[in-house]
Amino acid sequence: MTLSYEVRRIDLFSTWFTIFLRNRVMAGLVIVPFGFILLTQFLSLRNMNLSPLTAVFVSGFTAGSYALGFLAIQAVVAGLMLLPQKRDRGVLGAHVLEITDEGLVESTEVNRGLHKWAGIYKIISGPCYLYIYTGRFAFFLVPRARCDPTHLNFFEKELQRRVAESAG
Repeated sequence: MTLSYEVRRIDLFSTWFTIFLRNRVMAGLVIVPFGFILLTQFLSLRNMNLSPLTAVFVSGFTAGSYALGFLAIQAVVAGLMLLPQKRDRGVLGAHVLEITDEGLVESTEVNRGLHKWAGIYKIISGPCYLYIYTGRFAFFLVPRARCDPTHLNFFEKELQRRVAESAG
């Protein structure tokens, strides 16, 4: 059974940003200063004899602006990191995943690799992507929008069955 799909630069950006937002350290870099700014703004505005509702609104706006600005900067950095580079030849473009008795075979125009069933780390089925981890930080990114939904669901179930069988 095979599954053909294409990975585009926007998929890499979207995945990078998703991983960034789910990273606890990065979340701390946004949440902790957000809370600090919110608190200091609220206290300073309360000392100016503003109503509590006005102080909360202005504080929330200030802290929210900080958080959105930080995320916007990260988006620009990610976009610059993903500018066209020669190293992307095996990442971007057409991919074919094939389920065989030996394992999962991934093919592109520049490489072909076999990942034995015991080496599949985990499978995450997200709303936009199917992530097939072959290691803790290495995964195949399958965009759902560029696959037939019925075929992709059947492929995913077969993949999960094979991985579960190999686990014992």
